[in-house]
Amino acid sequence: LTRAMNTGLLQSRGDVVLFVDDDIIPFPQLLVHHLDAHNCFQEAGAVVGMVLQPGQNPCALPARTNRSLLWRDLDFPFNSTLESWVDNVIACNLSVKRQQALSIGGFDEAFPPPVAFRFESEFAKRLIRAGGRIRFSPAAAIYHLAASSGGTRSLGSQLTSASPRYGVGDFYFALRCGRGWYRIIYLLYRPFRQVRTRFHLRHPWW
Repeated sequence: LTRAMNTGLLQSRGDVVLFVDDDIIPFPQLLVHHLDAHNCFQEAGAVVGMVLQPGQNPCALPARTNRSLLWRDLDFPFNSTLESWVDNVIACNLSVKRQQALSIGGFDEAFPPPVAFRFESEFAKRLIRAGGRIRFSPAAAIYHLAASSGGTRSLGSQLTSASPRYGVGDFYFALRCGRGWYRIIYLLYRPFRQVRTRFHLRHPWW
């Protein structure tokens, strides 16, 4: 996944590259809204748009604040209607300034395929540390269909799988981006956070 995205960056000719998943339905003028955001906020190295997952609706949801760069915006509500600066992205609706993305090394290809969990968050944190900024533009919106098979779900659902492929990327992200006690706490808390979901409350045998 990350190698394919880096190939796209290297072979593209435009100043801005837009990445989307193959199981999405774009809102009208998706490209226009991404370009408008880049033009209005020249300091933005990346623009992430609204993503409506199955069952979600647009809502005026503010981001939670966190002092740690590692944790900041990891739970950002990408179905929010509130435009803001953010410290995280979701790669199914992400546009980047090509040269700026390449200058920080593109996307980290060490994230194990096919899942590559947290690769876009690691990219976002690296962009921020290099002095870049990320703009959340809800006008650039998509419906994400979250196809049940193929791509990152070729091994099934992470909710019902014991495969380490679904968790190793999160540990790698923490080791790459965390500092001091924040990294240690993140690593220790991760196994509990992984199963503290509505799905597992309803299906505890998993």
